[in-house]
Amino acid sequence: MRARFLSEEAIALQEQWQERREMLEEMVNGDVADRSRHAVRQLLEELMEQERDWVLGYRPHQRLPEGTRPDHRNGYYPRDVVTSSGVLPKVAVPRSRRGSYQTQVLPRYQRRLKQVDRAIRDCFLAGASCRRVGRIIGVLVGEQVSPQTVSRLAQSLDQQVKAFHRRALADDLLYLYLDAVSMRIKGACGARRQMLLVAVGITLEGRKRLIDFRLVARETKEQWQAFLENLWLRGLWGAGLECITTDGHPGLKGALGVVYPDVPHQRCWVHKMRNVTNKLKVAYRKQAHQGMVRIYSAPTRQQAMACFREWYQRWHPVDAEAADCLKRDLEALLTIFRLPPAHRILMRTTNALERVFVEVRRRTRPMLALPNPRSCERICLSVFNGLQASWDERPIQAITQKT
Repeated sequence: MRARFLSEEAIALQEQWQERREMLEEMVNGDVADRSRHAVRQLLEELMEQERDWVLGYRPHQRLPEGTRPDHRNGYYPRDVVTSSGVLPKVAVPRSRRGSYQTQVLPRYQRRLKQVDRAIRDCFLAGASCRRVGRIIGVLVGEQVSPQTVSRLAQSLDQQVKAFHRRALADDLLYLYLDAVSMRIKGACGARRQMLLVAVGITLEGRKRLIDFRLVARETKEQWQAFLENLWLRGLWGAGLECITTDGHPGLKGALGVVYPDVPHQRCWVHKMRNVTNKLKVAYRKQAHQGMVRIYSAPTRQQAMACFREWYQRWHPVDAEAADCLKRDLEALLTIFRLPPAHRILMRTTNALERVFVEVRRRTRPMLALPNPRSCERICLSVFNGLQASWDERPIQAITQKT
C-alpha cells in the first residue's frame, strides 16, 4: 500500500515538474524573442536616424546660420516591418519636410527585410509550393505571405539566370558530358514535354563544373548545334578536351561533328547496353550484359576487341539485330582506351549527368508540371548551384592523382 502511495506521489510530482518546465520554456523563449525584436527595432531606428543626419548635413539641436539648412526634420511615420525575429509594429521611420531624405535602410514600400525575402525564395527553390512557403514563413516570422508574393520574389532570379547563360567560359576542360532530360511544362494547350540540354565538364584540376543548360522544344541536331556553338563563342574552344561522352542521340552526334570535330567522342555504355538487351529475350539479357561488361573492363583495346569478337560469335546466331546493334557503334564505344586507365571509368558512361538529372527530377516531381519555361530555368539553376557547391568541395581524385 505504501509502495503504491509513493508511486502515485512520484507520478504527481513528475507531472507537476513537466508543467512547470513547459511554462518556464515558454517564458524563456518568449523573453528571448521579445529581446531580439527589441534589439532589431532599436538598431533599425538608430541607423535611419544617423542616415537622416548624414543626408541633411547636421545633427539634432545643432545651430546653423540662417538660410543654410537644405532641409528640416519632419518627425517620423510608423511602418510595420517583417524581420527574421518576427513582425515589428510601427517602426519609427524618419522623414524630412521637403522630401530630400528617403531612407535606404528601409526603401519605400518595403515591409520585409532582405533576409526574409531570401528565406522565402530559398524555401520555394528547395521544393515547397508557393502556398506552403507562405505557411512556413507565417510560422517563422508571424506573418504569412501570399503565393503571388512568393512567385514575384522567385522571378527576381531571372537576372541571375540570364547572367549565367551569358558569362564567359574558360577553356580549361579535360572532359565533357552532354545529355538531355525531359521536363513537363505548362503551355497554352496544356502541359507538354520539353527537353533540357545540359553540359557538365571536368577541368584539368579535376573539378567538376556545370557549363550551361538550355530548354528547347525538341532534341534535334539544330538545337544541339546552337547550344554547342554558343559554348564555343563564349570561350569553350576545346583546345584541351580529350574526350566527350554522350548518349546515342544522332542529332547530338551530328552537332559534335560540326562544332568539335577533332575531339574524340565516347558513346555511353549504359545507354548502348540497354538498347542491346532490350532487343533480346528476357532469359538472355543477364548473360549478354555480363559479356558486354567484360568488353569495356578489358585492360587494353586489343583485349577488348577479343572480348567483343567472342561476344559477337556467341550472340549473333541468337539475335543478329542485337549483335549488330553493338557492332555498329563499337568504334565510339572503345574511345575510352585512348585515356589513362584511371580515367576510363569516368568517361565510359554519362552517369555524371544522370546524377544531376536525379536532383532535377526530385525537385520538380512534386510540381507535376512547371508553370512556364522561366520558372523551369530558375529552379534548375538553383539545383545546379547546390550541386556545384558540393562539387567544389571534392575534386576528382582520379584526375588529381598522377597516373
